[in-house]
Amino acid sequence: MKKIVASIGMAAVGASALQTVSAQEPLGGGSDKPWSVSATLRGFYDDNVFTATDDSPFKEESFGIEVRPTVRLVLPLDQTTISLGYVYSMKWYDDRPDGDIPGAPDIDDTDHTHLFDAGLSHAFSERYRLSLSESFAIGQEADLFRTGSGFGPFQSVEGDNIRNFADILFEADLTPIMGLSFGYNNAYFNYDDEFAPGEDFVSNSARLDRMEHYVTLESRWLLRPVTTFIAGYQFGLIDYTSNDPLYLEPTADPLDDPFEMEPVEPRVKGDIRNNRSHYGYVGADHRFTPELSGSIRGGARYNDYYNQDTTDVSPYVKASLSYSYAPQSQVMGRVSYDRTSTDIIGNVGDVVTDAQSLAFYVGVDHRLASRLYLHAGAQYQNSEYQNGALDGENDNFYSLDASLRYEINRFLSTHVGYTFDKLDSDVEGREFDRNRVYLGVTATY
Repeated sequence: MKKIVASIGMAAVGASALQTVSAQEPLGGGSDKPWSVSATLRGFYDDNVFTATDDSPFKEESFGIEVRPTVRLVLPLDQTTISLGYVYSMKWYDDRPDGDIPGAPDIDDTDHTHLFDAGLSHAFSERYRLSLSESFAIGQEADLFRTGSGFGPFQSVEGDNIRNFADILFEADLTPIMGLSFGYNNAYFNYDDEFAPGEDFVSNSARLDRMEHYVTLESRWLLRPVTTFIAGYQFGLIDYTSNDPLYLEPTADPLDDPFEMEPVEPRVKGDIRNNRSHYGYVGADHRFTPELSGSIRGGARYNDYYNQDTTDVSPYVKASLSYSYAPQSQVMGRVSYDRTSTDIIGNVGDVVTDAQSLAFYVGVDHRLASRLYLHAGAQYQNSEYQNGALDGENDNFYSLDASLRYEINRFLSTHVGYTFDKLDSDVEGREFDRNRVYLGVTATY
């Protein structure tokens, strides 16, 4: 699997990019009880399991089966709400490389992913509020690791890979028209794929293992009952944590294996891309009608790549719009423009620091009939690599998804869906297209 990942590259979509919430299956049973349990059984077909290019020997298609049990708890108290959740996913693929493709190792036919989430919100009074959230994932599922402020793999990645998000937000209404909020966001990525002497690829750990910290201070001013003005500052720190080499070269001894690789000396590690950032922005939250609301933030970001003695300034934009046009039916859109981490590294001494990413997402959830629900979404992201040998090169990622869910009764539903992903890239060997279809049933209590 390591050589497959190295050969096809890892495509891009990031945090600041737009994150979708799956509407493929319900999370609760529709009753007043605080807990729910569900289990989904799904068959699927994937025509490009490893997101390989059309002419790649690693392009594989496969049928498969997924089993996904879920447990949820939402406990509302007088001034506090507690939520807990756990999702386990087991995906079995009928056809994966088993040594029949030259250069490809045996790949486990089964992926196992665990997702834990927790939340707590507490109102100390009408004026002071605190909320905390936590989301921890471990496994091989690419869709879980592609969220966050950076790029991640589209294909399943072997090993016990870890992704963790944690958020804290404190809000205070100082006067009837003025308030403050203080927040801290943390993201942690740790890939199981690590470098071993003699291997001929840069590990996922070297490219993507990192800890991200963001501290935010915002002031809010109520201009009208439906309009709030926002002014804010954010400090960001991205720390790459792997000790693996970021660059390799062939061994100098001609008696050695000519394909054997060793780290470039002096060893260059991921921390060469460490950076600090300072955001300044203004914006507004506005409710146009009871059904239509929007939010926008805009400003600038100062970036300091202190291990490369490089600084620059880039724009920052984040906006969203939501319209609830009927019961259990809404359409929403999001757009962002910000810097994101990347797996592309460039050349020794000419390092790609990150990418400037413009991302759009639009999605609709529509109740077609009393028991029939439609979900559809479309996403586009342009990522322009910054600095280094690939400065100005672009990736363009497109994604479409659609699903139908029919509730047979309050305990049982069935669903069918389709997802299309496509990456066009100026970097050779990264482009791919992928189609996935699935059909399943969910039991909930």
